[in-house]
Amino acid sequence: MIGFLLYLATVYHIPHLLYLVPFIILFILNFKKINFDYRKIKINYLIIFIIVGLSVLNILLSKNSRLIDYVPYTILMIPGYFIAQHLKKKDLKIIVLFILFESLVSIIEYVLGISTIFYKSDFYTKYNAGDFFYFTRTYGLSSNSSVLALKLFLAILIIDYFDLFKKFKVPIILGLLFGILFTFSRTIIVVLAFYYVMRFVSFLIKTIANPNQKFKLSEYYYFATFAVFFLSIFISINLSKHSFYDQMTRGKNHVELSGREVIWPQFINKIKSDFVFGNHSKKYLADYHGEKNIIHAHNSFLQVLANNGIIIFIFFILLLVININRYNILYILSLTLYSMTQYGYFWGISLTDIILFLFFIYNNQTVKEELK
Repeated sequence: MIGFLLYLATVYHIPHLLYLVPFIILFILNFKKINFDYRKIKINYLIIFIIVGLSVLNILLSKNSRLIDYVPYTILMIPGYFIAQHLKKKDLKIIVLFILFESLVSIIEYVLGISTIFYKSDFYTKYNAGDFFYFTRTYGLSSNSSVLALKLFLAILIIDYFDLFKKFKVPIILGLLFGILFTFSRTIIVVLAFYYVMRFVSFLIKTIANPNQKFKLSEYYYFATFAVFFLSIFISINLSKHSFYDQMTRGKNHVELSGREVIWPQFINKIKSDFVFGNHSKKYLADYHGEKNIIHAHNSFLQVLANNGIIIFIFFILLLVININRYNILYILSLTLYSMTQYGYFWGISLTDIILFLFFIYNNQTVKEELK
């Protein structure tokens, strides 16, 4: 139930505040056994409460006309962290399986030549299969291809970090990778390449450092399978009408920033003009295509700094940095790399934030075993 509700909150047309339903359920189920003994959890809650408290003060210093404006979005970090603290492996498996199903939906959409099965939506389009992948991106059951691509990547991170679906791990991840191909999120493709290259480098270092250590055959099979997959995709694309480079640049001589060259300067100017208080802990939105206040920063750090100012921003960075360790560093770095060109984590509450908090909490093999 919890896993399904968390996944459902990511689906098109489902209210974002649905995330509060699994929080309420988990709070009721765990009210009598809430445990803050684990030192890192205490520290994380302390920092989150400091962020929320400073956000409230920041809002009080602004001029608001509506009562709802006095409730900071950062308060949603509390239920987000609580959800992460009480998730079980079965919940994560359910999330992954639903994301896998959505990946299959996206593949079907590509075969049918449509962007989404929600044919009455504003973003429903038909396309020709010979176009650039960028222009034939599929949305699955999400509001856009970027949201779906992120979910697919999160599913891969969850599987690897918690070693889920041991017997079916490779075919499930391949299903997710094909979904990423058809969403053609260039950010996710770059981050995914970084993730697998670093995993392989780490594996080589361990092999060289411990030549007598025996690794499971499945680990060699894992890397061999994905090496063949990526090589096959790369060769196939380069042999097609448009090379991989042309696909990434949409046939131009450079990689376009897809509007970020217009959006980022607005956020930088906002930060310069309100460096201490930002937008008084309300989400700042930039102008785009002639419309006022409609689009986020496509960068978590610019967004948080523009929203809250430098003081609160420092506590966000502190929360991130103190939770990095040798077990989760690759996973957090991958999400951070993504969040430098997309609004990845620090929404307040989102599936990405909950997964990030999972990496904070379950940071070694011993603690991972508690997630049963």
